[in-house]
Amino acid sequence: MRRDLVVRFTALIASFNSGATVRPVGSCVTGLYLPTSDIDMVLTFNNQSKRPYLGTTLASFERKIRVSGFSSQIISVLHASVPLLRITDAITGIDIDLTESDSHAFEATRQVTKWMTATDAQLVKTLVLVVKLFLSIRRCGTTYTGGVNSYLLVWMVIAWVKLDMPTAQVRNVVNGGADALAQAMGALSMNTTAGSAATPVSAGVQSSVTQVDLGAVLIAFFKFWGSNFDYRYKGITFSPRPSYRNKPMNYQQTYLLSICDPANAAVDMGAKAYAIKHVKASFKEAYLILNRMADEKKENPKGTLGTVLGGNFSRFIEKRRMSLSMYTAKQKKVRLV
Repeated sequence: MRRDLVVRFTALIASFNSGATVRPVGSCVTGLYLPTSDIDMVLTFNNQSKRPYLGTTLASFERKIRVSGFSSQIISVLHASVPLLRITDAITGIDIDLTESDSHAFEATRQVTKWMTATDAQLVKTLVLVVKLFLSIRRCGTTYTGGVNSYLLVWMVIAWVKLDMPTAQVRNVVNGGADALAQAMGALSMNTTAGSAATPVSAGVQSSVTQVDLGAVLIAFFKFWGSNFDYRYKGITFSPRPSYRNKPMNYQQTYLLSICDPANAAVDMGAKAYAIKHVKASFKEAYLILNRMADEKKENPKGTLGTVLGGNFSRFIEKRRMSLSMYTAKQKKVRLV
């Protein structure tokens, strides 16, 4: 469904004969998206000399897209630091965030993709998806709310995997399979703390996953970012490899997270996460809850992850249901023609 949407939107832009093309970037390419996530796409011109003046490009395309009937809604955010059009597909209801030519978006996607080919890629993917949902239901998953956006979260997970996991005694989890996440999430072992030996997750999961205690990994991640990391004095860099660094002294708000962007070392990704105190407190609370459950060894009617991921999912469920319903109806019409 998402692949079909990318194909249809690419064809729409090409039909305008403007010399422009679009390319997907971000989670759509890396696979680190939730079912209701939007799709980031970047508008580029094959011949830069034919490109309209900066600031008019998206406005001109907005008019063309509206007339085409492709969208059910377009939200224009042309005066932001990164101008964009949020285009809601009329068939699936999925949003496309369209921006102008952005070399950083391509480099950022390349950097994430490069790290996702490492031996611990499946573990990174698993953690990103779980924590992304955790932040989303707390409205802490976007830059707009001052939270941790998807791109920053990826690097927080990679930083933890490279810097803290080796000492957290959870090395056996590197073969954890994100493809088995749906099964594993329902059977996470919470009979041990993060420093304990790995235990089977689910009898129905592949052998490389049955030796993984994903619950221990999640506890250790929440503990690190919720309690252990020194936000005031420490930062993280990825060049030439993941490592700690002293936090720059020019920080007026010393509570902010400092983490260099691998796509542009001059950019500190944590600078805009002004609600990081709330994110940190949420991580700490989740750690304490899960760790207490591990110690008490009690069954919970909500399930293990339900205690920290529980909430009202009606909005997510309804959006997904509508997307599938509209897409299925469109496919039936195509077959009848």
